[in-house]
Amino acid sequence: MAPATTIATLDRATITANPEDKVINISAKRMQLNQIPIPNGLFLAKQYGDGLMDLIRYNLTPARSFAQHGEDNLMLDQLKPFLASGFYVDVGANHPSKLSNTFKLYKSGMRGIAIEPNPRMCRVYEKFRPQDVCLCMGLGSSDDLQCLKVSKYHGLSSFSSDGFLDTSGTQSSRYIPITTLNRVLDSVCLADRSQFALLSIDCEGWDEIVLQGNNWTKHRPLYIIAEFLSPESRSRMTAYLQDQGYALYKITGCNLLFRDEKAAA
Repeated sequence: MAPATTIATLDRATITANPEDKVINISAKRMQLNQIPIPNGLFLAKQYGDGLMDLIRYNLTPARSFAQHGEDNLMLDQLKPFLASGFYVDVGANHPSKLSNTFKLYKSGMRGIAIEPNPRMCRVYEKFRPQDVCLCMGLGSSDDLQCLKVSKYHGLSSFSSDGFLDTSGTQSSRYIPITTLNRVLDSVCLADRSQFALLSIDCEGWDEIVLQGNNWTKHRPLYIIAEFLSPESRSRMTAYLQDQGYALYKITGCNLLFRDEKAAA
């Protein structure tokens, strides 16, 4: 039997995985959770372990941020009136909790749509956030097929050749169907949730193209989070969204936060 592999630690908690037994074990102070089923492979075991650890972190310190630069706490504060009636769209969702702008909204009662082209990450997302709608596809400015370059670090995978991803870091490539944000919002209905509260985009250089696929007359989120990779992309996205009636609300690290001026009025 292969030895168990430690895949995550947190203070007094340790998570180990044994791919032969296909289980995760959690050991923590005053807590012992064993025989949690996992899928094949240590990659998915690691993602499951990170998700379980983040659940522990959230229960121990719910005020902490799980986003890259605290965007989740900012949005939770702004969107509290819409937790029961609002929804988010998380484009490039990747992991259900790691560096997530929407994990705390989910834990606080909001639900939404996740767009994630990597099927392995979709499996993890659906396991931890089963009340969201997770679509294993990409978004763009039109219906198309695009080549997804899967990075060795899954969080940097991208359709773009101009993103963070260096070709030396590409693990594999695959063609993925993409559609538009407008089509998704026309097609997917979330019961009893009529307020488009947040559009969060993290697509490693593809964010501008995602924005171009929306109908801004029909579908207007109250807030938008989009990632910029250069001063030029920051200027282009700011100008584009200003033309759609959005004001730059805040800059957090590499992310731009916009607010709907029409809703504020």
